[in-house]
Parts: sequence; structure tokens; C-alpha cells
Amino acid sequence: MSFQGARLKQLREGKHLTHTDLASELDVSFAQIYRFESGKASPDADVLDRMAEVFGVSVDYLLGRSDDLNAHLSEDTLTEDERAVLNAMRQGDDKTAMKIIANR
Repeated sequence: MSFQGARLKQLREGKHLTHTDLASELDVSFAQIYRFESGKASPDADVLDRMAEVFGVSVDYLLGRSDDLNAHLSEDTLTEDERAVLNAMRQGDDKTAMKIIANR
């Protein structure tokens, strides 16, 4: 598995971050963020770890080994609805998150 640039872009846009904003948070250049998202480069382990922390996802998600945004969270700590709300919010889908919350 290799780094999933499209997932990084989706997460960045979901948090309404510019390339420059994310570059600053990760302590890399604007150009590096562009290269990561376009698949022209892969982050090293340190940057990958910081990405996972910034977005609250697992490294496995960023690498495409898991489709679960919340795989790094213990099954015992969140209900299925809570996981679904977090997934929706991390994807920038506030409308779906609110529907789940309203239907509880």
C-alpha cells in the first residue's frame, strides 16, 4: 500500500485548510502538500504521524490499509452512531452528521 493523496486532500478540504495552512501545521512546504496530494511524493514516517494526529485518523487510513476513519479508536469507547458522526464530520459532511444526531 502506498500513501493515499486523495484521502489527504479530502481531509484537508473537510477541515477547510489551505495547502499553506496544512503545510504550516505539518512543518513542511506548500509544495510538499501539493506533491503528497497529487501522488508525486509520499510523506516520511514523522510527517505521516503528524498528519494522522492533525486529522484524528489512523496512519492505516492515510495509507489506504483501512477505510475506517476511526480505526485508531477503541471499539469500546464509541457507539456506532458516534463513529458515523465522526466519519461524516471528518469528511466535511456536516449535514449527514446532524441527521445522525437528530435521529438518536
